[in-house]
Amino acid sequence: MRNILLAIVVLFISACSPTLTDAFNKTSILAEKGNAIAQFNLGVMYHKGKGVTQDNKLAYMWFYIAASLGNEPATEWRDKIAKNLSSSQLNKAQDMAAVWAAKP
Repeated sequence: MRNILLAIVVLFISACSPTLTDAFNKTSILAEKGNAIAQFNLGVMYHKGKGVTQDNKLAYMWFYIAASLGNEPATEWRDKIAKNLSSSQLNKAQDMAAVWAAKP
């Protein structure tokens, strides 16, 4: 069920934008403004490599940030991604999230 929901979200973003790269750029703008749904969607895009190079560290970072704002699916995906990262990668992703959160 969750995978279907994620596919719908990514397809919706894709349908609203001519390209996945454009969808990624628009989603990034909303995520940077603190939109937890956009942050979750960036996590999905990084995890799946849709519109951007696949990167589980960045996926984890965005899921971590969205989860900190109460996004429940992001919490589940953050924990799932963590299992596939080394402790070094996990620490780096958490540091990146902390730097992002500390921005003015």
